[in-house]
Parts: sequence; C-alpha cells; structure tokens
Amino acid sequence: KEHPAQSDYSLRSEFFYRRLKILKNVIFTNTNDNTELLAKKSLCVATVTGTIALEAILNRKPAIVFGRPWFLHFDGIFSFQKNINLNKIFKKKI
Repeated sequence: KEHPAQSDYSLRSEFFYRRLKILKNVIFTNTNDNTELLAKKSLCVATVTGTIALEAILNRKPAIVFGRPWFLHFDGIFSFQKNINLNKIFKKKI
C-alpha cells in the first residue's frame, strides 16, 4: 500500500510495480484503505519507516523496516538484513 500522498507524486516507475506484482504473496490495496485493519489481518508488515510498523506491533504482528525509524528498537520491530530469518520473525511473540 502506498501512502496517499505518494500517489500524487508517483516517484516509482511502472516497472517497479510490475516487479512487485510477480511476487505471489504481494497484494496491492487502495491508498486510502485502513492501515490498522490491514496490519491486524497480516502475518507481518514491511515498510521503509512508516507508522504501519507501529500499528502492526500494537496488533501483536511483527514488522520489518528497511530504514532507521525512531522506533527501531521496539519489541517486534526487525531491521531488514540480507540474511533475515522470516520463520524466526513469524514465530516471535510480541
């Protein structure tokens, strides 16, 4: 899900979205969909630094961040690394 402001200034190419669409576990949603509900229904959330990661851990779901948000050291927030172990993340109690 893109941030609603992102759709006004589409900085990503169509190629970017086509590559994401190839991934079998990626689902696109509308920019105005309720992020708390999306987090609640997910297994895990991945974001650059968005507040969706906070919504995820409030719903006891793990979150992977690609950036360095101020909440990086909260329980349930995982910094993306090349060798990240998703099975370990999914089993983590939050």
